[in-house]
Amino acid sequence: MFKKIKTPHRQPLWHLARMFGLFVLAAALTVSLQLGAESIVPASATRAVIAASRIEASLTAGAISLLLGILVTASVRRAFNLVQTGRWIQYAGFWFSSWIGLVLASHWFGAYELTVPALAGFSFFALAFGFATALGVVPWNGRTWLPMKKAVKKPDSK
Repeated sequence: MFKKIKTPHRQPLWHLARMFGLFVLAAALTVSLQLGAESIVPASATRAVIAASRIEASLTAGAISLLLGILVTASVRRAFNLVQTGRWIQYAGFWFSSWIGLVLASHWFGAYELTVPALAGFSFFALAFGFATALGVVPWNGRTWLPMKKAVKKPDSK
């Protein structure tokens, strides 16, 4: 099943697990550093309840963002018959999915409020991909900024 999936390092499950960890970390940092999101804590809540709520929200936002970003990227590749979506389209799709993940997690868990949703989504995406690129999880070389179409096979004219 996973033999057809191509990732930068030819290890689809390991790549997915590392990206998930980086997305969870980026979600937690986005809220902790108040980058478009602000923690809302009821005065009556204990530290354990607050921590659990933030962890659940970060895990949920990370999972939704990563899976939705993969879905958007794969859909664009399929719809336009592309070999690579290019960084512009991939990054835009993941920015959008990061915003959606934060919005849904904030509604479900109530651990934070999005004060500037577009900034929160961008911060989340930028942190996740920045860490992934710096750590070599996402390769820098060999990728294009613009989409690349698949080569069209021309029928033999004999």
